[in-house]
Amino acid sequence: MKLYSLLLFLITVLVSHAKKPNFVIIFNDDMGYADLGCFGADKIKTPRVDQMAKEGRKFTSFYVASAVCSASRAALLTGCYPMRVGVRGVFFPNRGSHGLEPRHFTIAELLKSAGYKTLAAGKWHLGDEPKFLPTNQGFDTFYGVPYSNDMYPAENMKYAKDCLYLEGMSQETIKKAFADAKPGHQPKLKDKVPLMRDEECIEFPLDQRTITRRIADESILFIKESVKDKKPFFVYLANPMPHTPLFVSKDFEGKSAGGIYGDVIEEIDYNTGRVLDALKEHGVDDNTLVIFTSDNGPWLIKGDHGGSAKPLRDGKGSSYEGGQRVPCVMRWPGKIPAGTECNEVATAMDMLPTFSAISGIRLPADLKLQPDGHNIENLIMGGPEEKTPYTTFYYSNNSGVRSGPWKYRAGRKYGNWAFPRGEMPKDNPQEKQLFHLIKDIGETRNVIDQHPEIAERLVALIDQSPNHTMKLFKTGKPKGKRYEFEKGKVSGGATAGGKHVGGMQNMGASITIEVDGGKKGGEFLMTLGYACGGNASVALLVNGEKQTDLLLPTTGGWSTHKAAKVYLDLKPGKNQLLFRSQKKGGVNLDYFDLKHNK
Repeated sequence: MKLYSLLLFLITVLVSHAKKPNFVIIFNDDMGYADLGCFGADKIKTPRVDQMAKEGRKFTSFYVASAVCSASRAALLTGCYPMRVGVRGVFFPNRGSHGLEPRHFTIAELLKSAGYKTLAAGKWHLGDEPKFLPTNQGFDTFYGVPYSNDMYPAENMKYAKDCLYLEGMSQETIKKAFADAKPGHQPKLKDKVPLMRDEECIEFPLDQRTITRRIADESILFIKESVKDKKPFFVYLANPMPHTPLFVSKDFEGKSAGGIYGDVIEEIDYNTGRVLDALKEHGVDDNTLVIFTSDNGPWLIKGDHGGSAKPLRDGKGSSYEGGQRVPCVMRWPGKIPAGTECNEVATAMDMLPTFSAISGIRLPADLKLQPDGHNIENLIMGGPEEKTPYTTFYYSNNSGVRSGPWKYRAGRKYGNWAFPRGEMPKDNPQEKQLFHLIKDIGETRNVIDQHPEIAERLVALIDQSPNHTMKLFKTGKPKGKRYEFEKGKVSGGATAGGKHVGGMQNMGASITIEVDGGKKGGEFLMTLGYACGGNASVALLVNGEKQTDLLLPTTGGWSTHKAAKVYLDLKPGKNQLLFRSQKKGGVNLDYFDLKHNK
């Protein structure tokens, strides 16, 4: 009987493993709400994505957690608001050591833990150093561009021995470009970006006319190999387009009535179709959830090289709807009801908890940062009670909040990139705004004077936002061993005196303190006491290696001290901690406690 039960258990496990669903996320760069036929585009033809919508479900209130790319991508992969994982905006090469810290848990890590094969193809933009690359964030392999296609080569880039150099480039010309660059400036190699495989550059500069097709080729090959190996798979296909500069292959050049921007979108649509065809060809179409969406709204400052968010207001970089509400289509034959539409609020942060629920893979019990996203399986599959799990949604940098149909926003009347160059109105005042998004999807009528009590309620909600790098607490008794900042060694303009270290408004101002990692070292919880009148950014280095950026929220004033928590790794015995200011405005550092996280 015991043998029979064991065999039955093993068979159940094997069958369950064989039926684990596959996941494909197609994440486009700067695609607008109205850039697809099924979302209202008239000059741009997208038959394959439109067919996806007919065979699946269109989401009309789907949001990303930031109006710019790095932060949006961090939120997608971790399920958390971006500032909680230390990603405030956009990363650039050659501007210090910045990226999504590998200690944060990603979709790829979740799925890989259960035997999935994982691929990141296309644009990454969460750090270009090896420790930040996809291969250190749960992906088996990476094929693509480490950041936006309008950037530069990274000076510390590793080039493969057989790297293909184009446009007369070589190791010598690249080194010369960096040598000739003025201090603090990028080399004169703008728009020349590397094509990487895993952690090495294999082509420089990338022939950007070919990238949309090539990352589709890579994804199709990966699907084929995964099926051959009888492994479930996760494909994260992040198209570098239609971010500018725009590039398109000869097969699509001049073909769209929407100009070169339309050419680019139509090529993306065609290659999306190729990926969908590959799923059918290899017999996994009915066991694969495919999600097609964008990282933020269209870059309107680029004019006819940017997309459209109509009927939404504004675009990329803005906390108006056009900046963060993006087109989204999901397809899973036999699971998602065909030709349906969901108008409930859903977000890219929902992918991690939803994939966990659908695949049956539990999130780690000791996961320190629980996702801000929700399991939206019911919204995807069309359950009997299709209601959003969100009572509140917070916009970029907490500049706005949505609760039900109401949205409160505070900021400039026009976003920084709201108009083509030279067309921005000179008068751009700060405004506090209240919109009813069901009655006024275009945010044309500010009704804050008619409903001050609703605005007051929403303002109070912003104070409760989890979209901070650190949650603030009242300062209190030591939690572990306490270290006083004024006892450390200051440099770069920092000053020690009284009960804190000040002078941290000077860029590069630093303080070094020696701490004890104990006999075994390991992970420690740091409770940091400080005060600042505005947001502050402090790099934390441990033994000369940067561990994290402390993006410290305002405490409400220089005399108001609060405490925040962060985890760090220490080696056994003595460790040198260096705190270095990265932002003008400054912070007064009071103390920190260290407690071993056993």
